Amino acid sequence: MAGRSFDCARRYNGWAPARAALSQDRHAPSVASCFRAGQGRRTLARRALSDTNDETTPPKITLEGVSCAYRGRPALCEVGLTIAAQSVTALVGPSGCGKSTLLRVLNRMNDGIEGARVTGRVLLDGVDVYRDGTDVVSLRRRVGLVFQRPAVFVMSVFDNVAYGPRAAGRREPRSVTRAVETALRRAALWDEVKDRLDADASELSLGQQQRLCIARALAVEPEVLLLDEPTSALDPAATARVEDLLSELRKTLAIVVVTHAMAQAARVSQSLAFIDGGALVEAGETRAMFTRPKDKRTQDFLSGRYR
Repeated sequence: MAGRSFDCARRYNGWAPARAALSQDRHAPSVASCFRAGQGRRTLARRALSDTNDETTPPKITLEGVSCAYRGRPALCEVGLTIAAQSVTALVGPSGCGKSTLLRVLNRMNDGIEGARVTGRVLLDGVDVYRDGTDVVSLRRRVGLVFQRPAVFVMSVFDNVAYGPRAAGRREPRSVTRAVETALRRAALWDEVKDRLDADASELSLGQQQRLCIARALAVEPEVLLLDEPTSALDPAATARVEDLLSELRKTLAIVVVTHAMAQAARVSQSLAFIDGGALVEAGETRAMFTRPKDKRTQDFLSGRYR
């Protein structure tokens, strides 16, 4: 990973990222006041304002000077970021700023894209995932990814969740059944589908399908869960279930979530990173980012005044 094919520092200054598609969250202006006054539809004490990770705990993932380009066009430029274990880190920024690219970099989903080039280091428990000899399949079991829209397989609910364990070599029926039930329970879906395990997964509601995709990722017992706008296609009730699920899962996982909803970022995350034009503008504890941002661009974006 030596040598860079593009100069991020030079190109970033003159590169105008795509911002037109950003849909501003109407709740964003009130987020800071929610932190100050304890308002919001959930008690913030059990959300982003509490249980911050011990600073002495080693980070689960560390990015060191990570850049990514597609056919020479920079998408990420010299990003340095730490992601804590047992915590939710929210990535926010305008559309096209590089948030989803960053997620794909973390478990090497860009490997199959022609012309994609990643430089820098991505350390998982201190080991560079881009070093020679890395088992990418094993990496993706450790670092699972759930996409924006539910991507259920054309098979039963049971077989969707069993797919990962079976692919990993688990064949004994009782073992697979236990893995499926455990994953569905962790995804808060078991009670809703336990009598429909043989039904086609496409028959589930969108919210259930998204939790099914989360269960499928959990079935291989990952250490990190990446979610790319997991509630953008869901109604408020389904969104609330997914948010509650993230709060429960972060007790055992490092979670990184991309969101365009600033109120959601405030509710579910302990750490926040603002990305613009492929560069990390600012990162820190969620409460501090909303109430005492260091960069005016961060303040403008989080308050809904960003242009």
